[in-house]
Amino acid sequence: MLYKKESHYLATVTAMTGIYVFFMHYVFNVAWADSSRWLQIINAGQHAIPALRRLHDHAIAIYTNYWGAFYTGFWMMSPIHWLFGVLGVPFLDAKRRTALVDNISMKRLVLMFAIFSSMSIMLYEIPMLDAMGIYSQTSSSFLILCVTWWLVALSMYYQGQLSRVLWVKVVTKYTARRG
Repeated sequence: MLYKKESHYLATVTAMTGIYVFFMHYVFNVAWADSSRWLQIINAGQHAIPALRRLHDHAIAIYTNYWGAFYTGFWMMSPIHWLFGVLGVPFLDAKRRTALVDNISMKRLVLMFAIFSSMSIMLYEIPMLDAMGIYSQTSSSFLILCVTWWLVALSMYYQGQLSRVLWVKVVTKYTARRG
């Protein structure tokens, strides 16, 4: 396996998000998003990512090809966030394993899974443009961008983690009945 602790998977997701936001905020030249290659990537992203399509069609004229590239690049990385959540479950520390795997009822686990799945779907569907200036996926502030996109990455990470825990619980319950 890649790491020996679940916290390392979470730290990697956090670092990936921070590095991506840093790159897009400070290194990526806005003019690059207007190149024919990036326009092809952005157009493909608009077909696959409802939030990007809605951002493009939003009444507030904030859409630029730069934001199209930003959204497309981030959502292309999101399966990695989900996968790291799945891969980190076997390495949960004893306290979290007891709370998340051993002592949780199936109803509560399904409810938590539904909440994180709904949050992931909502963030995938709707661009978060402004919540009292604190939460904005298109902010000019590096710090706000980091926090905002980190929360999106966490929703994917924990949805993946809960997917694995739910799978383990269902398989364990099924094999216990058969055995």
